[in-house]
Amino acid sequence: FTIESGSTLDLGNVNGHSFGSIPVCSGTLRIASSAYFPTGDWGNFLGTSGGTVEYYQTAAGTLTLPTTYTLPGGGTANITGYYNLNTSPYNASNIILPNSNLTIYNNLTVGYSYGGGTSNCITQINAGESSTTLEVKGNININQYGVLQYQNNLAEYAIADNDINIASGGALQVRNGGNSVA
Repeated sequence: FTIESGSTLDLGNVNGHSFGSIPVCSGTLRIASSAYFPTGDWGNFLGTSGGTVEYYQTAAGTLTLPTTYTLPGGGTANITGYYNLNTSPYNASNIILPNSNLTIYNNLTVGYSYGGGTSNCITQINAGESSTTLEVKGNININQYGVLQYQNNLAEYAIADNDINIASGGALQVRNGGNSVA
């Protein structure tokens, strides 16, 4: 099974997929289910020369990124990084990054779900109870209507090894409410 460059496999919000071993490939895997990643050996796809994973929403609500996936032979693997990660929240909704350190080996792109409105499309860094580090080895791109948001109450770290690009109508902000942290 491969996801070739320029192609997209859109799983929508259907769960229960099992793909076996995934070779190095550079296409896009789209997921609209909270805390879900399909069964398979995704190490190459999520690694330093892999593909793009896009989490998106089709309706208002909260979508939380998973921290593990199931391996074909049983057991689990931790999701500690993505090659490229795109988030596309719905209008007035949140996509929440995991409560764990996360490395993006290329680019993080924050946007909005097409057809899902253009206001408060928030990708939130860690809504958990411990401080985390988000390191992006490429660029952080915040597209029009996309919002990358830090949470109050905890020290959070976002490191962009290259540039942070914020398009007109996009925002990098601190969540309103909670205790401020230096």
